[in-house]
Amino acid sequence: VAAFEPEAAALLRYARDQRITIGLTGATDRVTDGARLVTIANGHPLMSRVTAMGCAGSALVAACLAVADDAFTASDIAFHFNAPAVEDEIEVDAETRREVFMVFKEGVNNIVRHSRCTKAEIDLAIERNWLRLKLSDNGRGFDVSEASSGNGLSSMRRRARKLGGDLEIGSTSSAGTTVMLKAPLRRS
Repeated sequence: VAAFEPEAAALLRYARDQRITIGLTGATDRVTDGARLVTIANGHPLMSRVTAMGCAGSALVAACLAVADDAFTASDIAFHFNAPAVEDEIEVDAETRREVFMVFKEGVNNIVRHSRCTKAEIDLAIERNWLRLKLSDNGRGFDVSEASSGNGLSSMRRRARKLGGDLEIGSTSSAGTTVMLKAPLRRS
């Protein structure tokens, strides 16, 4: 772990400078491992990293963080990313990783394109045998019942159903939006 402290320190300085808060749950002495994971994952093509055989949940976390960092930094949106620490590694099958990643990517895209927010929060968690992804923002919100028939939200719902899960969207005008995906955890 000590060998990776310079990398972790550089990543944490970058996060501070970019107004990114990285939350890794678990023991504090393991944060450097989590920071190293993010640094390594940022250098690889995301979809191949997420769907590769033998690749586990930490790759999904790293890929999601890389997408969030790129999108939110380019749009001047401060964000908090909370995910399981490396020592909490849990196997997730390739289809679940891919579908969760695609829901995540569409959710981030929607925040950037439509919300006009200044802050976003992402929580990725494993609860018992369920994977839970929550994306929220402090933007302008929208009337969910009057949402356009665009492909984004319907695609997210379709992916949730494919996983045997559920997608909930809560939004209030001027109070932001929260998207919650809950899907059963299938092992690799």
